Amino acid sequence: MKNAGFSLIELLVALVVGGIIITAAYMLFLGNQRTYLMQDELISIQQTIRPAAEYMGRFIRIAGLDPEQTGLFGLRDTTNSSIEFSFDTVDTGLTGVLEPNSEIKAFRVQGNQLEERSTGAWETIAENIEALNFAYLDRDGNVVADLVNNRGAIRTIQISIVGRSQRPIPRYTNNNAFINLQGTEILPPQNDNLVRMMFSETVQCRNLGL
Repeated sequence: MKNAGFSLIELLVALVVGGIIITAAYMLFLGNQRTYLMQDELISIQQTIRPAAEYMGRFIRIAGLDPEQTGLFGLRDTTNSSIEFSFDTVDTGLTGVLEPNSEIKAFRVQGNQLEERSTGAWETIAENIEALNFAYLDRDGNVVADLVNNRGAIRTIQISIVGRSQRPIPRYTNNNAFINLQGTEILPPQNDNLVRMMFSETVQCRNLGL
């Protein structure tokens, strides 16, 4: 009578197959976990950068508001990474902080924080921000290159803001560059394991050039 059982080769084959299945299941688990973490971080970034861009756009839209035509309001300082402007607050429902019915606003990124200033110190309004870019266009939609001598030609401002994740993503490398609406790179590849997202908004400054 022959004893039934597994040969050594059969046992080794079973162990190898079992190991492959376990490894595949583990890799699938890690992949799903990475996907979940990335999606969670992307949602968090979007909930930060979109409201931030819309907040800036709401004020930039009324830059130069001057119902009494005093000629005192408009763009005060314009760079590709910061902006400062003034407006009359008579019809905005906002509180004037410099003189009655007037306000200055400025925005910049410093130390991965989006900051604003009216008067006094800068205040943080959003965190984990890696890039803030402004592109300035004239009435024909052309880029205004000379932001010192030709500032009066600006009619439209495009805002681009890049946010990053708070947590690193395991086994992930981010080598993406971020390009603004004019095709200019505003953040080169960082080659790290942080997720990033960009949001852009075009703002028509209806009070400039009046």
